[in-house]
Amino acid sequence: MVFGAFDKFKINFPLRIQFALINIFLFTHNADTLRFITLCMKSLLALLFFTIPGGALFGQTFPAYKNLKLENGQVFFEKVYNRDSMSAAQVEFLLEQTVPKVKNLTDFKKEGSVITGRLKGALVDYKSFGHKWGSTPTVLNWPFEADISIFWKDFKYKVTITNIVFKDVFGLTDLSDGITKKHRTQYRDGEGAVAWGTYTDEYLERLFDLKEGNW
Repeated sequence: MVFGAFDKFKINFPLRIQFALINIFLFTHNADTLRFITLCMKSLLALLFFTIPGGALFGQTFPAYKNLKLENGQVFFEKVYNRDSMSAAQVEFLLEQTVPKVKNLTDFKKEGSVITGRLKGALVDYKSFGHKWGSTPTVLNWPFEADISIFWKDFKYKVTITNIVFKDVFGLTDLSDGITKKHRTQYRDGEGAVAWGTYTDEYLERLFDLKEGNW
């Protein structure tokens, strides 16, 4: 009974423990001992059930985006790029030279220690990552817009991209609506939604991986 429950929930115990428990159940004839062991095992199962995430218990997988984050009902991109050999001044110079040349970036502005801009008419180049048109959500063939902000300091810079909206002839589709559910509190785990989020994440990560060779 107990071992069937372990198998159902895909909870893996070391083989030595499994064999020991099996031996106890098979060769212990004292009723009180068996009741005590059964109670302990049920308690352990209950503890595992309430402390292990649901996806781990039931074999489900959920989107694990590298750089997309969901906070306060909004999905946004955020990544810190390391430039280990550069001082803050060198990172600043790198950004000044490369950010204005980012594909589809407009409204470049630098004020103090922050750079802002917008992506307009950008397209997720999913084919460059080996993804096929036939297995890609239609929305990824639409242009998108987004707001960009970049901060920097010694050895690194951080890119934050918000208000990511895809646009076609019929209107606008917010990424936050497309890949989340339950009033934007959880990621969708459907294949199309995960592909939408993953391909967008990949593209933005590469787009803002700025190096001297981008000059």
